[in-house]
Amino acid sequence: MPTRAPRDETQLHTPHRPTHTITQVTEITTPHTSPTQTPHVTPDNTPQHNDGYTRPPLPTLAPTDIRVLSHNINTIPTSSPAELGASFDLYHNLNPSIIGLQETNQNWSKYDETTGRVKQCTERRWPGSKLVTAHCPDTSFRGPNQPGGVAQMILMKITARVTKHGRDPLGRYAWQEILLDGERTLMIVTAYRVVQR
Repeated sequence: MPTRAPRDETQLHTPHRPTHTITQVTEITTPHTSPTQTPHVTPDNTPQHNDGYTRPPLPTLAPTDIRVLSHNINTIPTSSPAELGASFDLYHNLNPSIIGLQETNQNWSKYDETTGRVKQCTERRWPGSKLVTAHCPDTSFRGPNQPGGVAQMILMKITARVTKHGRDPLGRYAWQEILLDGERTLMIVTAYRVVQR
């Protein structure tokens, strides 16, 4: 299932910020999922449709802004360097600060076949990035593929602000904590909830 930004086209009101209008809906798909028609709301609130992966160009980030990409990737393609690179090129074009991937379907303990490849691919595009992964340590999975799991990458200017990181021992989530100022921190959690049937 592709990840989508909120479809709420109403005014956002907060006590500390001026009123803003959501003007864009972003959808991420990969070769594993198919793109769908995504409405795009222009500044005059006229819906338009997008027939591709996303609606570039995304707004330019201000120096104090971050962009979070969350994607249920339904298997990160670590066995194919070309396909893995193509996925990360798509993400790179969206100028993310943080990437959260759910349902990676990797046994991250197989470092050379999984974590090492993702880390190398990420470092090529975002030097200094921070990667945290999680999977359930189930001994019945001896190869690099295993259902579930998550990966989270902190990128670019905020990598130096990572103060802590961790993972759930059952592979449901990974997290990193970012220092916002001298006192406040922000915890970013990437989680995957297994379907209950």
